[in-house]
Amino acid sequence: MNIKRFVVWGLWVSVAVSAAWVFAQEDPPPADPPAQAEQTAAAADEPLSEEQEATKAVSLADLEYARETIMAERETAAKQKRRIEQLLEELKNQDEALGAREEQIQQTIASFRSGQDEFEIPIQLVQHYESRRATVAAPDFIKLYNKEPMVAVTLVRRMKKKKSAKLIDEVAKLSENGKRIAASIHAAIGTGKLEETN
Repeated sequence: MNIKRFVVWGLWVSVAVSAAWVFAQEDPPPADPPAQAEQTAAAADEPLSEEQEATKAVSLADLEYARETIMAERETAAKQKRRIEQLLEELKNQDEALGAREEQIQQTIASFRSGQDEFEIPIQLVQHYESRRATVAAPDFIKLYNKEPMVAVTLVRRMKKKKSAKLIDEVAKLSENGKRIAASIHAAIGTGKLEETN
């Protein structure tokens, strides 16, 4: 009977020791929030090591470089946008100018073909023929008539009558073609023959 009690008592002791060992292996209770905050603050107050300082400096430099790169790219893009807008405006102006010029040319061609209005010629051309001797200007006038008859007729109309009469007389003397041209000029002007007086 004593032996049986001794065995039971030994089993209880063994269970108690095992339970104590198991509880000893469990995680310690978490620290109170104020204690954790104090530990974090203490860690923040600790000076950084040289390696940590170098890493922090490199990180800041990288961020600054990235920011400057983005700003530079934005500025470049803005300049390119302004240049494109400028080119588009120039193209628009050129297109409008070409359109106006084309319309003017079409009107000139229509006027030339219809013969309703007198063909416009530069005043310098008139002065050029008036300043030359008729014998010298006649061959060039024939070339001009063969190429642009309306211009030649208008030229004679714009010249002083005395000078234009001498020019047409010299044209008629050069050849049969010159006589034909002179007759065409007289018919175009409608006088039959240019007057000799100014």
